[in-house]
Amino acid sequence: MGEVIAYVWGLPLVCHLTLSLLLWAFALGLLIVRRTRSLGKHIALAVAGTLPVSWGFHLLSFPIVVVVVLLASLFSSQSGIAGTLCIAAVWVSVVAVSVIGFLVGWRTGWRCADGLPVRAAVAMDPILGRITAWLLRVSLTVARRLGYPDR
Repeated sequence: MGEVIAYVWGLPLVCHLTLSLLLWAFALGLLIVRRTRSLGKHIALAVAGTLPVSWGFHLLSFPIVVVVVLLASLFSSQSGIAGTLCIAAVWVSVVAVSVIGFLVGWRTGWRCADGLPVRAAVAMDPILGRITAWLLRVSLTVARRLGYPDR
């Protein structure tokens, strides 16, 4: 099972890093000419925003994908078609999370290139703003249950 999970997340990571390096090389070329420096800065910061957001989304979706991989391994021993469908569902979910994370990270990085602080850019984003607010509520609830005082 470990090989499946490494393969499922390894390939998108390699694709993401390759695309990021190509876009950074393009942005570096844009930074050389004065007229295109602003666009180069925007692209470079947008690409920089994609990696943490995309892989943060992967961390949030990890438990769901592990359950699907476990179901795939259970059904693949019984029926080849059910196992294939489960593995296809894992691939579709990983690709969807990668694409959504890339786009949300791009939008957040682009806003940072416009001069917005990172915290404000994250709060403005409709998806990231909700996720960070939910994570804050969960962490405060856990802290209260563990007996930590409020600030």
